Amino acid sequence: MKAKDMMFDFLETIFLILLISFIVFYFIVGDRLELAEDIIKTVLPFAIFGILFLSKLKYSRHELKRLDRESTAEEAIIYPTAALVKWDARVIIIISFIILLIPFFNKTLSIIDILQTFVFGGSMYIWHRHLFFSKGSKIPDKAISRAQMNKDEMLIFSLPIIVLIPCLLARDLNTLDVIQALVAITPMFVWRKYFYYKLS
Repeated sequence: MKAKDMMFDFLETIFLILLISFIVFYFIVGDRLELAEDIIKTVLPFAIFGILFLSKLKYSRHELKRLDRESTAEEAIIYPTAALVKWDARVIIIISFIILLIPFFNKTLSIIDILQTFVFGGSMYIWHRHLFFSKGSKIPDKAISRAQMNKDEMLIFSLPIIVLIPCLLARDLNTLDVIQALVAITPMFVWRKYFYYKLS
């Protein structure tokens, strides 16, 4: 293990110890258990998705370093077809509409839900263009490397956090928000796995 990696792991451990110490002294020793319960209800879904993303980030970081050592990180292994790239855009649009329809059918649609839809759709559209199209190109003309596939998965694992951020800034998280976050990651992850499988 390189010194840089050891330092990164050391800092992660120190941060975790300090965070746990703060929680113990502030909430338990300070007799603020009711406040802690309210915070947990609000932040727990966000924290779970955050831990999932950080785990994926750590794994991807080590995987990218391994590919760099083997000089295969930038090796093109996937050559997308125009038809599948069009379907990729359609999947993004469909998922965006589903995220919006969940609160609509529950009769709780708000500006936050609309913002969630635009945040998801906008983020994925920008990445879609970056992943498949050269600058200024109107047709998909980019091959996909192992490193790009790895980064693609990292972005997908961050989608629940991206979708939940507008809620966290404006209201307490609820069950529908969690469902919307799951809708953001699950079909997108399955679709991209199928996408790469079809082209491999």
